[in-house]
Amino acid sequence: MVIEVYSIEKPVVPRRALVASILLLLLASFLAVAMTWARSGDTLGSRVEPEGWSVSFRPPRRFSGEFGLSGLGPAYQFYGSTKPEGVAILVVYRLEDTTAGSAREVCEHVLGAHFGLGIPPVGTARFTWFDRKLGPLDAVEVWEPVIDVLVRAVALEHGDAYALSISVRGGRISPETYRLFDQICASIEYRTR
Repeated sequence: MVIEVYSIEKPVVPRRALVASILLLLLASFLAVAMTWARSGDTLGSRVEPEGWSVSFRPPRRFSGEFGLSGLGPAYQFYGSTKPEGVAILVVYRLEDTTAGSAREVCEHVLGAHFGLGIPPVGTARFTWFDRKLGPLDAVEVWEPVIDVLVRAVALEHGDAYALSISVRGGRISPETYRLFDQICASIEYRTR
């Protein structure tokens, strides 16, 4: 009886280990790209870097937008379809030299603009979270259930404030829509002037 012993010096198939290693490396790279794509929405998407703003951001995939002036100041408004609801409206605001004060007051100011007259209905309860982020910055998030608008804001030391709001035209904010909102908040990059 002949017994053959295989070792590193004498492999079963000389190139099998090399080919298997290359295939596993390619598979791991593909999975990393796929996970990054799913998390960020678009790994190669272009950043919006408004001149004079302290922040830049990356809008979600399949959202189209435009720059304009809102009642609160300069803003980028993006529209995109969401599967169960309809059209999501995502707005990035820059409130210049705001006197609103804290990030929560900035959120309230943005929500007031969504109510039209700036006066919320009596007896409404807003939900507030103080542990949210806009990129690397600590932010406050406020959800107004009556009109189903979500706002996350930060007030900077030099007086400017930045806020992001999301709402769904004719629908409610679903977990999928909130995930898109959270992605754009995570894509914020802060730069000093």
